[in-house]
Amino acid sequence: MVTYECAMALERELTDLGLESFYHDLVVHPLIMPLLNASWKGVKIDLDKRKDAQVEHRATMKRAQEALNEAVGHPLNVNSSKQMQEFLYEELHLPPVKKRGTGKLTADETALTSIMRKYPKMKPVVEHILAIRGERKLLSTYLEVSIDADNRMRTSYNIGGTKTGRLSSSKSLSGSGTNFQNFPKGIAREMFIPDQGRVFICADLRQAEARVVAAIAGETKLLKLFDEDVGVYKIIAAMLFDCFATEVTYVQRQLGKRVVHAANYGMG
Repeated sequence: MVTYECAMALERELTDLGLESFYHDLVVHPLIMPLLNASWKGVKIDLDKRKDAQVEHRATMKRAQEALNEAVGHPLNVNSSKQMQEFLYEELHLPPVKKRGTGKLTADETALTSIMRKYPKMKPVVEHILAIRGERKLLSTYLEVSIDADNRMRTSYNIGGTKTGRLSSSKSLSGSGTNFQNFPKGIAREMFIPDQGRVFICADLRQAEARVVAAIAGETKLLKLFDEDVGVYKIIAAMLFDCFATEVTYVQRQLGKRVVHAANYGMG
């Protein structure tokens, strides 16, 4: 009864705000069953590939830990904030790096990268630390995530999961699985396999969101670039880095792309 009462109250709100069609016909309601079915079905996992990857990356992490211990002269738990801060700021007497906003000491990736840049002698140690953390994250977040008894991994897709309107995903309702939307390229994705007689496809619309924003904004120069198909991210990177489009590097193009999307999605 409470669920029904809430639904009716929300229906009245949708009517007051003129959003009935948006909810029922365009965005939210039509997605409920397809996403629920996708969540229930899950994706098959290649168990042999997953197990081999776990063994390989545990071994890589162990080697990196041994190299770090040898470099610093004692065992160091890189996932302990306390140990890392004591090592960097008390044992090595490096200038403290603090988190912007909170002002608290930090030994996160940003701090370590800054230390490596300022103190080149620290590069081997920092590289070992980052390697260990990277391997541990790959294992715990992706390769060792719990799967269900039928050897499938599941997730829960959240229609209203982000402020910007994009989908988000999280652990399945049974507590297995994880967020499916941030698996890195490589082995973490390769362990997902299609069911027999099926294939995976990768489909993408070129610069879809940027084109929509340009159209809504009436940004004629940008729309002209899209129409001419000249590689808009390269052009924007050339503006950012004050160079010719022909001189733009791959890294600069990627930064140009990030600036476009980050600006569209409200980055500070």
